Amino acid sequence: MLSVDDFRKKYPNSTPEQVALYGAAVAAERARGPLIPEPDVPMPVITVPRPLPEIGKGASSTSPSQMTSPNRYVIHDWNPLDVPPPAAAPDLTTDIRRIVLGRRLTPRERAAAERPDMTGDDLLALLAGVPNAREWEALEGD
Repeated sequence: MLSVDDFRKKYPNSTPEQVALYGAAVAAERARGPLIPEPDVPMPVITVPRPLPEIGKGASSTSPSQMTSPNRYVIHDWNPLDVPPPAAAPDLTTDIRRIVLGRRLTPRERAAAERPDMTGDDLLALLAGVPNAREWEALEGD
């Protein structure tokens, strides 16, 4: 810690107010006494369990070189801000057919639901009790 005179020599352009504040800080530091060092607390050792080797492979199969991504050094020609195209909707026709056939149906409705050419939309129309697209076309043609 510098004395007030050393502070003035080191910082000749300092104002008298800055010198007075530095002198007050030095006096407060000396009045407080020496700092008591904090005890050195050792950090606990953190261990990560090793993954078990797969059957048929040796213990060396989990080396760090194999754990890194193989594409780590590949430069991709795409903007990371680009949004990928949405995935195609899954075909739920068999699930809808199972739900429709689990209900009480008239023989005509059951025969229609069991036809293999019924799409998911047709089955949903049958479930809702409304005409499907083909029936609408037939109604409009009359």
